[in-house]
Amino acid sequence: MTGVAMADPAQTTVPPAASPLPTNPYLSRQALFPPRIADPPPPGLGLVVVIPCHDEPDPFATLDSLRHGVRSGGAAEVILVVNGSAAADPGVVQRNRATVADFAHWLGQDRDPALAFHLLDCPDLPPRHAGVGLARKIGMDEAVARLHQVGNPRGIIACLDADTRCQPDYLQALENHFFRHPDSPGCTIHFEHPLAGLPPRHRLGMASYELHLRCFRQGLALAGDPYPFHTVGSAMAVRSQAYQRVGGMNRRQAGEDFHFLRKLFAQGGCTELTATTVHPAARVSQRVPFGTGAALGRWLAGHAPCFTTSDPRCYRTLTPLLATPARWMTEPVPLEGPLGDFLVAGGLPGLLPGMRARTTSAATFVKRFRQWFDGLKIVQAVNHLSRTLYPPVPVTDAARTLHRWRFPHQPDPEDDAVDAWLERCRALDRMAEAIRFPDVSRADDRGFGSRSGVW
Repeated sequence: MTGVAMADPAQTTVPPAASPLPTNPYLSRQALFPPRIADPPPPGLGLVVVIPCHDEPDPFATLDSLRHGVRSGGAAEVILVVNGSAAADPGVVQRNRATVADFAHWLGQDRDPALAFHLLDCPDLPPRHAGVGLARKIGMDEAVARLHQVGNPRGIIACLDADTRCQPDYLQALENHFFRHPDSPGCTIHFEHPLAGLPPRHRLGMASYELHLRCFRQGLALAGDPYPFHTVGSAMAVRSQAYQRVGGMNRRQAGEDFHFLRKLFAQGGCTELTATTVHPAARVSQRVPFGTGAALGRWLAGHAPCFTTSDPRCYRTLTPLLATPARWMTEPVPLEGPLGDFLVAGGLPGLLPGMRARTTSAATFVKRFRQWFDGLKIVQAVNHLSRTLYPPVPVTDAARTLHRWRFPHQPDPEDDAVDAWLERCRALDRMAEAIRFPDVSRADDRGFGSRSGVW
């Protein structure tokens, strides 16, 4: 069946290889399976979109948004990875099989050589690892092989989800972005969850969660994180050579995008694509314990009057530690208070002497310090401070405080509702400008929290 790489029911753990490839060190060491798509890639292949698909009711709407969009200048491909666990519920197995069967009908005879669609059928993945991380890895490794076959290590590998819609200019915008940023190893892509038509509480929860994500990003910048980017798996793209350089995608069943992108950001030079927008689904999901679907499910199942997020003062507490890390090469790190407790529990006092002893320059020390105090540790520190120092606050209060700290001379939106703050934050993110805060170390907490000026 053209365009479909089917799994042999008798041998689902090691799919059959397609034509032999020239040696690629990454594929030799890191790829879990040999390449599976038998059709040779077009000579001018420069962009591959990878879409994991598990128990999806309508992945073809996502494929349609690509098929009916504006073509990129060169050849592009789309790889749909239909994946399931060997221990999957029979209903999931049946729905995945239906997707595989329906794909051939959807593909039809109207083929465009400039945009080919392929399906990888992976029904029996090990239960221990089956999930979105492994599915992304299988598809992205296949994309590496396709680009390797045409000798294009700088080709682009983009990620969507099977419930995400893209704008008509998505492919063209990706190609143009990397053309304008030839040294960029990868980029994040502007995203906005669709809110129109949702029931009132569902809409409030979705808008609040997205506002929480945008407050988190601003908080990272306030804390001094050098990589305050969003980490949304359906809104990212990477050059093949950069993907290989960071060891490829991980197999995490949740949070795979965060961990992969943080490794990519550390390479330096990552950019933001804001000329187009992807629209992740605003739906409930219990597949993973955290993320959009899980947070929305908890919100809809509860009765809280408002959605909460981390108090911005948690991020401000980290600023002296992270904004100027070179000082800790010679100065003692403050270990008082809740943040000090966190640093001691994480072993920093014992690690610092080694960091200093093996360092010949401030730049090397900063690199090592940030390798230790990485993105995950920032999240853990903020969570610790939320438990011990500054409890969570309504998400609109956090957005208002961050906005006032960042733009002390700009007025608040006239409407103080979640939607108004979300649109303000979306507009700021679309500008793709570096997030900069003035010195807020002495900012008076009064007048910043709620609209009335009281936390």
